[in-house]
Amino acid sequence: MALNTTFVAGAILTAAQTNNLPFGVVGYQNYTGGNFTATTSQTAVTGISIAFTGVAGRIYKATFTAQFQSVTSAHRTTARVYQGLTGLTEGVSYAGADDYNELMVIAIFEATGATTMTVQATANAHTSVLLGAAAPNNMVFIIEDIGKN
Repeated sequence: MALNTTFVAGAILTAAQTNNLPFGVVGYQNYTGGNFTATTSQTAVTGISIAFTGVAGRIYKATFTAQFQSVTSAHRTTARVYQGLTGLTEGVSYAGADDYNELMVIAIFEATGATTMTVQATANAHTSVLLGAAAPNNMVFIIEDIGKN
């Protein structure tokens, strides 16, 4: 989207200009339904899925955040954002043995038509527990329309 640098005093904001602006939140989950255990096998995070209808020519942002506990030994935990079956990006965080850390993933993408976004997680050794209880130990997944392409 090109920046609008043509406004002058007394100008009127048009519908075409407004359509270039971000539309905002198109899907949101604040998951507090329980913890999720990530193992060495990549698995969809329980309760984290957003379906929406993408509009051609728009750009979207997916953000996933969760606290996790590294169980039994120090290792890294990875979360990946998926658009359907396609992995878009991943976030990796490292925690010491029986320690807590924050994990965040942000993906920028385009979508047209029916779109389902999910998150999958894995731990490179042993297990990690993604906390899914009441705030501040909740998992949050949000999809935003951030503007015209």
